Amino acid sequence: MAKHFVCASPHCQLPVALQSDRIIIHDAREHNLKNICFAIPKKKLVALTGLSGSGKSSIAFGILGQECVRQYLESLGMTTDHVPKAKVGTILGLSPSICISQRATDFNPRSTVGTKTGILTILRNMFAAMGYQLCERCGNKVKQPLQDAHKLTTVIVEEKLKTSFNTKQIEKNYFSCSHCGELLEKLKMEHFSLNALAGSCAVCKGAGEVVSVDIAQLFDETKSLAQGGVKAWDAAIAKYKQTIILAASRHYQFPFDPNSPIGSYTQLQKNFLLYGIQCPVFAKQHVGIKPPKKVGDGNYEGLIPYLMELYKTDPDKTSAYIIQQPCSACENTGLGKLGRTVTVGSNTIVEVSNLSLSEFINWVQMLEQRVATDELAVLAAFSNALEERTANLIEVGLDYLTLNRTLPSLSGGESQRLKLAAALSSGLTGVLYILDEPTTGLHPHDTAKLLSTLHKLKAADNTVLVIEHDLDVIKQMDYIIDMGPGRGTQGGEVVIAGTPAEVIACKHSVTGQHLAKASEITFEPQLRRCDKAIKIYGAAEHNLKNIDVSIPLNHFVVMTGISGSGKSTLVFDVLDKAARKQLNHAREIPGKHALIEGLEYIERVVTVDQTTLGKTKSSRSNVATYTKLFDWIRDLFAALPEAKTKNFTANSFSFNASDERCDNCNGAGTIEIDLAFMPEVEMECPACNGMRFTENLLSIKLQGFNIAEILTMTVSDALLFFVGRKKIYELLKLMARVGLEHLTLGQSTATLSGGEAQRIKLAAELAKSNRENTLYLLDEPTTGLHTQEIGMLLTILKELVAKRNTVVVIEHHLNVIAQADTIIDFGPGAGMSGGRVVATGTPHEVAANSDSLTGQYLQAYLYPFHKRLRYDLLSDTKRYSHRLNETI
Repeated sequence: MAKHFVCASPHCQLPVALQSDRIIIHDAREHNLKNICFAIPKKKLVALTGLSGSGKSSIAFGILGQECVRQYLESLGMTTDHVPKAKVGTILGLSPSICISQRATDFNPRSTVGTKTGILTILRNMFAAMGYQLCERCGNKVKQPLQDAHKLTTVIVEEKLKTSFNTKQIEKNYFSCSHCGELLEKLKMEHFSLNALAGSCAVCKGAGEVVSVDIAQLFDETKSLAQGGVKAWDAAIAKYKQTIILAASRHYQFPFDPNSPIGSYTQLQKNFLLYGIQCPVFAKQHVGIKPPKKVGDGNYEGLIPYLMELYKTDPDKTSAYIIQQPCSACENTGLGKLGRTVTVGSNTIVEVSNLSLSEFINWVQMLEQRVATDELAVLAAFSNALEERTANLIEVGLDYLTLNRTLPSLSGGESQRLKLAAALSSGLTGVLYILDEPTTGLHPHDTAKLLSTLHKLKAADNTVLVIEHDLDVIKQMDYIIDMGPGRGTQGGEVVIAGTPAEVIACKHSVTGQHLAKASEITFEPQLRRCDKAIKIYGAAEHNLKNIDVSIPLNHFVVMTGISGSGKSTLVFDVLDKAARKQLNHAREIPGKHALIEGLEYIERVVTVDQTTLGKTKSSRSNVATYTKLFDWIRDLFAALPEAKTKNFTANSFSFNASDERCDNCNGAGTIEIDLAFMPEVEMECPACNGMRFTENLLSIKLQGFNIAEILTMTVSDALLFFVGRKKIYELLKLMARVGLEHLTLGQSTATLSGGEAQRIKLAAELAKSNRENTLYLLDEPTTGLHTQEIGMLLTILKELVAKRNTVVVIEHHLNVIAQADTIIDFGPGAGMSGGRVVATGTPHEVAANSDSLTGQYLQAYLYPFHKRLRYDLLSDTKRYSHRLNETI
């Protein structure tokens, strides 16, 4: 902190000296923040509210989170020249912060809830210490020698390493079967690990499935390599691989023409393209030539090894070319025979890992009654830690998850609550916790659990700062900082900061207006006729209980129920995959079901989920490239007379393929700095100052702006700039309608929240066509939307239905549920306690169903102040008639 800091804002009333009870920020100007000054009270629950793009994330992550990392590195005596300083005058009283965002950071399919939380590590150790293993000789189950290490027999064996052909010497301990004397290997933790040589299946290497590449899908044999004949490579990768292949061709002196159709290649050339220089046939043909050491010199890995490696880190990118089949050798578990047959309390580790967390904690608690007396002390060493960690997960509403649930399959909200549970276990005090919409994915019933968790963090003398849109949660906060008044350039100011009562009293606060409104709503839902339906029979995937579900077509259908009740399984694992298989001949196998009728009534299926659009923070994929806006913009630049004079084409304006890219960052505009033990930091490229291109290309301007400056525009700014450019303007208008006005065209897709990712997919889809008979499947589209913005989204969804499409939405927001034509409510609980349809009908019919948990909350929402609503269905007019009784 500067000794004589003077705030630049003439209206600032905040002190410029350190205070113990609050964090004070002066002159914040990150992104769209307009030199604002504000304070965050410590040891309180504080909500950042406002429309999308009003500046909430800029405060939470762009200033507080970023500065905490930078100041922490400085405190360690490390240089921070490479870490961008947040654009802020000064921050007084900043606490150490823990940022818990929704963004997924682990895309490894082998990472699971169990491995992330450490529960599986404890469980593996418990099975190794207490497990009963089968004696192959006499067939009896034999328990481990608890305190008889002196009775172990040690054998030195040579074992091949998992990742190479080398071997190493290891010790194996054996003990005698108490029934027949046969030597049995003493169990170790590694016997229960998919990633250890001792524990993984010898056939699938721990994957649980056998994976191979479908070579027939890899090529368009009528095209050459240069023309995109390898379908698995995009243009940039193809160009890069082509240089390596040509280098290999020169090194080994064998002919390879990238301009010849792939169908004309010899078998040797095809083998080389597929398997690289390590291909045995290729290596045999060139046995006298030493392989090149560097990739640039021709050390070409081959297409199949490339795809197999990519599959490990990003299976979605390879789905069109990979054949996956369950491994029969390990019964799809990934474990060797020993690891999958050892039991504790009569259960294997596979069976235990398949339990929901609520069932798992019961299993742990029951073990005390199921193990031998001499095992109780050993059990206690594990059970307390297992119960504590599991209880924290249950407390944040994740009781339905299983230990073997993979991290890439979690939603943004689930991923965030997993991190929140870890925070509960830490016992830290004096910390600033920053959370991004922690209620995402939560049924109103589970919100109370989350609030209890936040209060526990506060009770430990921590400060909890949440970005939040849920009005019920906002009302429970100690302090609110409401940003606005609009989005993007129209936001960036503090509209009001104070208690919930003070925000409600502020007439200029949009959030305050919604908080002040009574719950009473007035609307007249239209009763749509249902002549056709998609009927799913015998759905039994995951926790679904062999159920039959009828989804009316040309309706706005909302799937409801608490987290883990089976909604996503039915919609995405069963319906989506079955529809794609029938309509698009997709390769994925649908979830278990007996029969689906009615798919012949739809022409296509469009899935708009919250899957992350980018696996890394790279700016290669951004808003403009993902939506294809950039293609159209590059065409405009290429058509300019100045561009034609310099022989620039549309490709010249591509930061992925242009020869006019910056040499230092290869067109990314940023470079990554590896901080060793800290996450990588991305900083602006010092050579091009983030402009991506050479000065020569940047001299070409469209209406006074070069291509790099276009990418810095927000959607709302671009709307004004591209008026008259019909295709570009219409897509930008759609993006604005779904609440994305604040995004910049060059913003990396990997930085988008789950809700933003879903809405950008929706806008891109809506811009493609105006077709009928489409089935739209959406996963919580209101994520990240202010209450004010949800109405805009509902208007778009209902327009789709009006055009004879069917929209199926998984949603927890009561405003959306109340607007449904049909509600299908799942439950009654989560995990194995769910998987059934509890209620089906109109909002009023579900609200009147006493068996529906959703109905109870919907009733309170539809009929506030204990009013009771009666309705009569008038079949002749197809409308509802409502009559409110007097207050009870």
